[in-house]
Amino acid sequence: MNKIIFLLSFSLFGTAAFAQFTEFGIAGGISNYQGDLSPAVDFKNINIGQTKGAFGILLRHNFNPVFGLRGALTYGQVAGDDRLTDNPFKQSRQLRFTSDIIEVSTVAEINLFGYDPMYSNKKFTPYLFIGAAGYYFNPKTDFNGRDIELQPLGTEGQGNPGFDAPYSRVAFAVPGGGGIKFNLGDIWTVGIEVGARKLFHDYLDDVSGTYAGYEILAAGPGGETAALVANRTHEGTDINPAAIPGGQTRGNANFNDWYYFSMATLTYHISNGNGRRGSNRGGMGCPKW
Repeated sequence: MNKIIFLLSFSLFGTAAFAQFTEFGIAGGISNYQGDLSPAVDFKNINIGQTKGAFGILLRHNFNPVFGLRGALTYGQVAGDDRLTDNPFKQSRQLRFTSDIIEVSTVAEINLFGYDPMYSNKKFTPYLFIGAAGYYFNPKTDFNGRDIELQPLGTEGQGNPGFDAPYSRVAFAVPGGGGIKFNLGDIWTVGIEVGARKLFHDYLDDVSGTYAGYEILAAGPGGETAALVANRTHEGTDINPAAIPGGQTRGNANFNDWYYFSMATLTYHISNGNGRRGSNRGGMGCPKW
C-alpha cells in the first residue's frame, strides 16, 4: 500500500525533478463490439466473430517516468449480425449492422515500473490508462442491395409523436485499459494495449428497446423502409410485415453497448524538456522501488 501511495504522489508532484519528453506516433490493430447484436443471450460477451480493423495517430507527453498524457485520433469499425448466432430468438430477429467509429480521446497513463528511455533499467513497463473521449458513430444495415443509415429512420419510433427524439450520432465515452511498452534505440517506443470504451447509451447498434409497429414507422420520418428494417423476422418467410404488431422486444435496454480497440503503437521521441530531439541523457532517473 505504501508503495502505491508513493507511486501516485510521485506521479503528481515529482514532475520538476525529471526530464520530460514528447512522442508522436501511429497505432494499428482491431476493433470489437459488445451489445444487443452480440451472440450471447445476456448481451455481455464481445463479438469476436465480427472483428474489424482500426488505426490512428497519437501524441504523448511524458511529465516524468510514471505519469503521461496522451491524445489520439482513432478510426475503427464495429459490426453485429444475428444470422451468425445460434440463439433462436436472434436468428429469427435477423438484425445486423455495421458502424464506423471516429474517436478523439485524451487519457492519463500510469507507468507501473516507471519508464525513462535514458536509463537501461527503465526501458520496459506495463501501464494503465483512463480518460475521456468523444466519438462519432453511424450504424448502417444492408437493405435491397445497398447500405442505408439507420439513425434517420427512427427504427424504434424515434421522431414520431409519443416517442423519444432521435439519438445523437456524437457521444461521450470513458476509455480505459492497459498494455506494455518498451524502448528501441532511445528514441522509439513500441507498445501493445487493449482498451475498452464505456458508453452511456444503447444505440451503437441501433437496437435497444421494443418494436414500435409497422404502421407507426411507415407513417414516420423513415417511411416503409424503417418499418421493414426495424423488424426483419418476416424476411425469408410468408409473414406479412404489415401484420407484425408493435411492442415486441428488439433489444435489452438494461445493458449499454461497448466497443474495444486492441492496438499496437509505434512512437518517435520528437523532443525532450530542453527542446532537443531524442533522449535527454542529463536528466534524473526515477528512483528504484
